[in-house]
Amino acid sequence: MNSNQSVNPKQRSSDMVGNRMALYITLTFAFVIALTFLYRAVETGRNFAFFNNAVMILGVTAAVMTAVSVWRVVSLGGKGGDQLVTPGAGLFVSLFLLASCGFLRLFYNDAVKMLFVLTPAICVVYLIGHVYGNGFYPVSAFLVTAAAALYIFRRMLLWGLFASWKLPFAALLLALACLWLWACLTCKKEGGTLRLGKRELKLFKKQENYLPAWVAGGVVAAAAVVFAFSPSQAAFYGLMAIGAVIVLLAVYYTSGLMYH
Repeated sequence: MNSNQSVNPKQRSSDMVGNRMALYITLTFAFVIALTFLYRAVETGRNFAFFNNAVMILGVTAAVMTAVSVWRVVSLGGKGGDQLVTPGAGLFVSLFLLASCGFLRLFYNDAVKMLFVLTPAICVVYLIGHVYGNGFYPVSAFLVTAAAALYIFRRMLLWGLFASWKLPFAALLLALACLWLWACLTCKKEGGTLRLGKRELKLFKKQENYLPAWVAGGVVAAAAVVFAFSPSQAAFYGLMAIGAVIVLLAVYYTSGLMYH
């Protein structure tokens, strides 16, 4: 009886991890299927009404989910890590859906194309971090965020209303890179922990190699500088460079797991 009691908590924890992974993979698959229908609706040019109505319904749903998620985060006070959908994860998913709906209303098929890539990428990054918990998770999450910002800023310039925002967008990208480098430097001094007031966020292990993090920040900073002169080249070559760095990081961290 005692042995069963000692095993059950571990078994429940293992089941919870598996259930979370299955849930997030299912949500990602469902969202990609929904994007497929939205893309077909807007690409043919015959079903704009369906596209707009579907995005509006998704937006209202996302707004309600965001309100509920904020309430959970505030009421639980950072607890709830043993639940199937943690408060932090629920807030992230709802905010991502809300931002996606706003982007869909602005850029239609271009937004669908970006979300086709971004949504599975976020899911994969989360699963890798959830399973392995090494430096690949924060570094790749930063690179995915930077890639999304780079793409969005370029599309906003092409949209026309933000034609004079080239330098402000470049400054925002550079600020993102500087903020990341500052966070990594702080984590290196604090044993992998980022302290924000009274809250602590564990990003890296104590003995983490920060070279990949510096490289990631340098690539985004270089893309920001190029963006100030040529947004089109910054978006084209910057996205390819970020994608290449993510692939190299995956190989690097995978080899590290194999030999350690």
